Order: sequence, then C-alpha cells, then structure tokens
Amino acid sequence: MDAQLYNSLTKVEYLITFNAFIYGFILSRFFSGWGRIISNRRHVVFSLEHILWSVYAFFMLLSLWWYSWLDIETITLRSVSFYASIVSPFIMYLISSLYFQHVREGKVTNLVTESKFQRKKGAVLYFFLYLFHLLNSVSDPSKSGTIKFFVLGLGVCSVVFWSRHRWTGHSMLVVGFAGILVFMCQIPSYFATPRWLADQFSFSEYLVTFITFVYGFIVAKFLEGWTAFLKNRRLIRFNIDYILWTLLVFGLIIDYWWRLYERSLPSSRTFGYFVLSLVVPIGFSFLSSLLFNDRTNAIRAQDHFRRNQKLIFGIFVAVFFFDFLGSVIINARNIVHVDNIFLLLRS
Repeated sequence: MDAQLYNSLTKVEYLITFNAFIYGFILSRFFSGWGRIISNRRHVVFSLEHILWSVYAFFMLLSLWWYSWLDIETITLRSVSFYASIVSPFIMYLISSLYFQHVREGKVTNLVTESKFQRKKGAVLYFFLYLFHLLNSVSDPSKSGTIKFFVLGLGVCSVVFWSRHRWTGHSMLVVGFAGILVFMCQIPSYFATPRWLADQFSFSEYLVTFITFVYGFIVAKFLEGWTAFLKNRRLIRFNIDYILWTLLVFGLIIDYWWRLYERSLPSSRTFGYFVLSLVVPIGFSFLSSLLFNDRTNAIRAQDHFRRNQKLIFGIFVAVFFFDFLGSVIINARNIVHVDNIFLLLRS
C-alpha cells in the first residue's frame, strides 16, 4: 500500500509543488505590500513611478511562472536544472523586497524618495533576471520567441542604471511597459497541444497549485489576525460589526475557493484568463489588509476598520463585479445565468 501511494506522486508534482510555494509566497508579498500601502494611504506620499514598477514586476512574475512550464521536464532529469529553476523566483523575491518595504501606521512613507533609490537597484536586479532568461531562451528552441523581449529588457536596465536624468527613467518605464504588454500578448496557450500534459500532470493542475498557495497566504492573514485578537482580548472592547465583517469575508474566501474548481480548466486556456482569475484574490488580499491592519497593533484594528468602511465596501463591489465578469468570460456563461444574476445583484 505504501509503495502504491509513493508511485502515485510523480516527481513532476513533487518538484513543482515546491516551486509553486515559492512563487505563491512572492505573489502574496505583492498583494500584502499593495494592501499595506492602501491601508496606510493617509501616511503615504505616493509615487506613480513606484506603483508602475511594482505592477510591472507583478506581470513579470506571472509571465515567468507561465513560461516555467516549459522547463518542467528538464528539472526532473537533472538536479542542476532544478537548482536553476530557483534562480528566477529568488531574484523576483529580491525585487519584491525592494518595492515593498515595511509601511508602519502613523509613520510617513515617502514613495517618491524611495523610488529614486530603488531605480538603480531595480535595474541591477532586472538585468541579472533578463540575462539569466536570455541565456535560457537561447539554449531552448521552444523559448526563441522571448529572446527579443529579454534583449530589450537588458537595454532598458542599462539605460536606467547609467542615466542620471529622471525623465530617462520615466521614458524607459514606458518602453518597459510597452515591451511587457506585447510580450504577454504573445504568450502561448498550451491548451489542446502536446505541451498540456507532463507525466500525467496537466497545465491546469500546475496553475491551480500556484493559486492554492495564494489563497492559503490570504487565509493565513485572517488566522494570524484573529490570533492577535485572542491574545489581547482583555485589552480590546470588541466591535460586533467588525467581527461579523471578518467572518463574512473569510466565508466568502472559502466559498470562492470552493467554486474555483470549475474555473480551473477554463482559466488555464490563455494567459489573459489566468490574470483575470487572480483579480478576485487580489481584492480579498486588500480586504484582509484593511481588516487586519497590523499584527502588532490588534487593539487599533477596529478603529482602522471604521475609518476605511467606504473603501472596504468599494473593494467588495469590485470583487463581485470581476467575479461576475470572470463567470461570463472564463466560464462562458450566459449573462442571465442564475449564478451571474446573483453576483451582479451582490455587486
């Protein structure tokens, strides 16, 4: 019996679960980082450059995860190839740490000033990321279509690093966004192709494994927040409305995860569907940041909730709307389908 259980777990599944955890953790840093900035927006000096570079990094991370499916067979053959597959998420983790430093409540965070120091550091990190993937693309014929993008990326990083003018950095940001938008539009679909399966492990399962950890990190935020409240229960005068809202959002997260199963196959057909399927967990991550502002400041979290009620309701509307949109586009349901009508009424 034990041998049968061991043989039912393929090496592909074993190794990919490890990689998916790392990528999911990095993506959760983007969600929590944006959530902290929104949660403490009254004490943040915003920088459009900082926001756009973080969004660029977000799309870069998703693109690399999608393309890493092409390496799934090689990483099971040689340990060196598996080690190499960790290089990309390691650099992306450093990039996420660069853009999302700790934001404290009541302390002014100037993103304009930070973006100046982040510009050259980000250029160096992106340079090594592009160089690594350029070498990988040159050696793999199935990735030949990505060579132009990584060459463009190396050029952008070089200009940003050596330039001392602010306008040059802004112009390179425009070039970078134009490049990654074209790059994402050309990302191939593996649906109904020989690439769809790898050792009986489908591309749909591959993406779901990634999304599993994203939802897991969001749920962990709720568990951590409730634990902080229980530890400080003698110092807190509980607000029943706040407690009910946390329970409602948590219940919705579990409900969405339950219903995600029927979207797992459709959302893996194209890269655009995959990105659309992540909008809902992004919204839930923002809600978790607004409901549990700081794990070290559980006493003031309820006051923070009251100050952000309008924003919380607005995010709720956005979550329901994009879920409705995903139901129509990804699930290819008729607009008057009973589930769609229910989602539209909720929003």
